[in-house]
Amino acid sequence: MVTNNAAGFWSYTHRDNEAEGGRLQRLALRVREEFDLLTGEELNIFVDREGIAWGDQWRQRIDQALQSTTFFIPVITPRYLQSSECRRELLHFVGKAESLGLKELFLPIVYAPIKQLDDKSDSDDEIVNLLRRTLYSDWRKLRLLDENSAAYREAINTLATRLVDIAHELEENPPELPTAEELANAHPADTPGIVDVMADAEGAMPAWAQSMEDLIKLMTELKEVVEPVAARLQESDREGKGFAGRLLLLRDLAGEMDPLADRLMFTANRYADQVVTINPAVLAAIRELEEESATSTSTPEERAAFVAILNEFANAMGPVVGALDELVQHLDQSKGLSRDLAKPVNKMTRAVSFLRDSHSLMEQWTTSPSIGRAPDSVLA
Repeated sequence: MVTNNAAGFWSYTHRDNEAEGGRLQRLALRVREEFDLLTGEELNIFVDREGIAWGDQWRQRIDQALQSTTFFIPVITPRYLQSSECRRELLHFVGKAESLGLKELFLPIVYAPIKQLDDKSDSDDEIVNLLRRTLYSDWRKLRLLDENSAAYREAINTLATRLVDIAHELEENPPELPTAEELANAHPADTPGIVDVMADAEGAMPAWAQSMEDLIKLMTELKEVVEPVAARLQESDREGKGFAGRLLLLRDLAGEMDPLADRLMFTANRYADQVVTINPAVLAAIRELEEESATSTSTPEERAAFVAILNEFANAMGPVVGALDELVQHLDQSKGLSRDLAKPVNKMTRAVSFLRDSHSLMEQWTTSPSIGRAPDSVLA
C-alpha cells in the first residue's frame, strides 16, 4: 500500500476555470488519473467548493490530517489572491498543517504571472510571502501548452509523482506532533511567540493591541476626511463650478486619503503577518490543551489563561475589522467618480482584505472545543 487514504482539495476560482475553457478542472482530473495509474489506488480530489462533498469533507479531513493524507492544491492566479474565500481556505489549511508538522501537504500551483512573487523586496501580501517559502509548481508557461503535448503530460506526471512520494513518505515515516513551544521558537524572536503568550499573556500582546489602537485611530481620521466631502461637492455645484470643480475637490480628497491608505496598509500588513506567523503555534497550543498534553512545558492553568486571552482579543478585534470593512466598501462605490480616488481606495481594499484574512484565523482559535474550558479561577 503506497498511500494512506489520500485525498486532495483542488482550490481555484470558477472564473479562472471559465477563462481557461475548463482547463483547471481537467488538470485536476488528469492529476488524479495519473496518481491512480502510478499507485493503483484512488486519489479523491474535491474540486467543487460549492458542492456538498467539499463541505462535508473539509473540516473532517483537516482535523484528521494525521490519519489520512490530505493535500491542499491551490491554483494561484491574481484572481485567486483577490478572493477572500480562497485566501481564507489557504491560510486555514497551512496553519493547521504546520501545527501538525505536515507543511508538505501544501502544494500550490502558480498558474499565472504574479508580479509580487517575482519582486525581490518583501511583499505586503502574507500569502505571496508564504508562496516564496514554499516549493510550488510553476505552471506559468506550462498552461500555454497543448493539453495533449508530451511536455504537458510530463508536467502532470511530475506533479502526480510528487503527491505519491509525499504520501509514501508520510506513511512510512509519520512526523511527530510539534509542540507549541517548538513552533513558536521556529520564528524570529521579535514575533510574539506562544511561550511568551503563556508565560505572560499581558506582555505578549502589545503589538496586536497597538495595531487595534492604530486601526481605530485611522478609521476616525478617514471619517473626518471623507464625511465633509458631500457638502463641499454640493457647495461647488451651487457656485456653478461644474465638473471641473468636482474633479478638483475629489483630487484633493484623494491627496488627503493617500497617506492614510499607506498607514492602513502598513498596519494591516504588520497585524496580518503577526497573526499568520503565530497561527500554527496557537493551534498546537490549543491541541495540547484539548489533549491535556504531558509533553507541554506549560501548566493547564497557563494554557487555559492563554485560550482566554485569545478569545478576548478576537472578540475585541471583530467589530474593528467589520467597521473598517464597511467604510472601505462605501468608499469603493465612489472611486468611479474620479481615477484619482482609485489609488487610495484600492490600497484600503487590499488592507482590509489582509485584516479579514487574519481575523478569520483568529475566529478558528475561538471556536475550538477548548474555548470555554478555562477554570473560573484562571479567568477571574
